[in-house]
Amino acid sequence: MKIRNGFVSNSSSSSFVVALPKQPKNVKELKEMLFGDEKYYEYCDGKIFKTERVAETVFDDIQDFIKSNSGSKINYMLESLINGWFNGHPDLEKYKIEDPQSKSNYIYDWNRYHLDCKKIAKKVVQKFKKENKGRFIFVVDYSDNSGDYFCALEHGPLFDDLPHIRTSYH
Repeated sequence: MKIRNGFVSNSSSSSFVVALPKQPKNVKELKEMLFGDEKYYEYCDGKIFKTERVAETVFDDIQDFIKSNSGSKINYMLESLINGWFNGHPDLEKYKIEDPQSKSNYIYDWNRYHLDCKKIAKKVVQKFKKENKGRFIFVVDYSDNSGDYFCALEHGPLFDDLPHIRTSYH
């Protein structure tokens, strides 16, 4: 969940589209899926958190996702992707247009860029759904502007061992 505590000038957030083998019934089951027998979740800058706490946070966020997802999951997943950067995202440089009236002599074709982002995001999501058919798919958001704990969830290896798509909003 994104939580903002006042003005933050250099923060980021990320959305994660994640596929679990099944929908977890409780925190203990989710902890097993995320961490196995590990007792601690360590982020690369030396921050260490109990896996039980992390599993509780993710479980609560999954419950929020289930409650708020009144539309189809594909639409929710697409919204997550098209508003940020993801693997396969189009290179902005190929959308430059020569413009002699511009100070830098070029502008961007934003309409074509956004249309292509939507097309590519749709393909990425469709492929992800096909590859993870029968699994429980959900979307969660974490932000580093909410302190060390949420920074570790956003930037750490939380979903590295599971099929997932990360969308970054830096």
